[in-house]
Amino acid sequence: MILNGKAKEDFKEWAYYNYVEDSGDLAMMRSTYRNALIIEWFDSVGIYIYLETGIYFNKPNFRYKIITNDDTCIGYKEYSRKEATVQAIKKANDIYNES
Repeated sequence: MILNGKAKEDFKEWAYYNYVEDSGDLAMMRSTYRNALIIEWFDSVGIYIYLETGIYFNKPNFRYKIITNDDTCIGYKEYSRKEATVQAIKKANDIYNES
């Protein structure tokens, strides 16, 4: 799992309460579905992840933007869609753990 520290524990508690019936369900989930749940959980705690797309040398690329309740906006360089999602979750994890 991408999350660690307080974020991981709080997410697991939220996921078990809202979506999964036992701990094996979360571990067996495809990463795409688990990442969607993580992003939904971040929404619930006021950390909003957005993926934006653009074209660079005729090739699509993605970057992420994170906005928090205090209007902090963090944006980063171009990635593939999957990598942008993973990097956004990692950065949101750091923001949550530091709060």
